[in-house]
Amino acid sequence: MKSLKKYILLLLSCAALTVSADDFGGNISVELSKKLSKKVDISLEEEVRLTQNMSHFDRSATTLGADFKLLKKYHQKLQVQFLQVSMTEKQMMIS
Repeated sequence: MKSLKKYILLLLSCAALTVSADDFGGNISVELSKKLSKKVDISLEEEVRLTQNMSHFDRSATTLGADFKLLKKYHQKLQVQFLQVSMTEKQMMIS
């Protein structure tokens, strides 16, 4: 029963919905993290945004990150994000 509650909570926290008068969209994201040692963690996150009643791709973001604890008092974090954005017909005409 506990595992079912965890999955439901995971699904609710992964999907964020936005609603307007004539359209709604959503964000779906998944994050994986791995502890490599006591001082190093890595993570990978993928986020997809959908529009037009969840039927059209809007953008995708991939984030790769690393957390370091090289000194006792300080944490260092490095993240790189790659974006892929969909262009609508209006945006293509303007550019």
